[in-house]
Amino acid sequence: MALIKCKECGKEVSNKATKCPNCGAPIVKKGIGCGGLLLIIILSLITIGMISSLSTQQPATKMSPSTRIAPQPTDQLELLSSKGYEEYGYMIVEGQVKNITSYNLKNVEAVAAWYDDKENFITSDSTLAEYNPIVPGQASPFKVMSTHNPVMKKYTISFKYLMGGTINCKDSRK
Repeated sequence: MALIKCKECGKEVSNKATKCPNCGAPIVKKGIGCGGLLLIIILSLITIGMISSLSTQQPATKMSPSTRIAPQPTDQLELLSSKGYEEYGYMIVEGQVKNITSYNLKNVEAVAAWYDDKENFITSDSTLAEYNPIVPGQASPFKVMSTHNPVMKKYTISFKYLMGGTINCKDSRK
């Protein structure tokens, strides 16, 4: 407990008091404290991440009422290579993805999903592509690591925006 001075009468009062026991004046507390400051920083970072991922997405196309056929999504990335392997107790998927748009793609995440030999889902993990942003025509490496499970046999790779939607990707692996 700390003692502070009452702004009205000048007597010392506990910093936990809501009013001065001498004169009855309310005790005004200053600041938001460490917890409040940390909360503001975290919320600011989340907001910035959401805004930047939304600003890199193309606007949605509308379905034409006369055709009643949904438009095909436009690919934004091209998967150039990927390989999955086990190393030091981890299953790793690494490869390269290329930006095939005319604008920067920010906060691109590679998502590796692992399956058993009967194609039952086991787990998935994600990581940001190495380059951020990925500029038009640029290829960026990625490396996703998951804890090893002996039944992991097959994987799929997909891409999404950090805290956002999926990114359409053309698969050009050989």
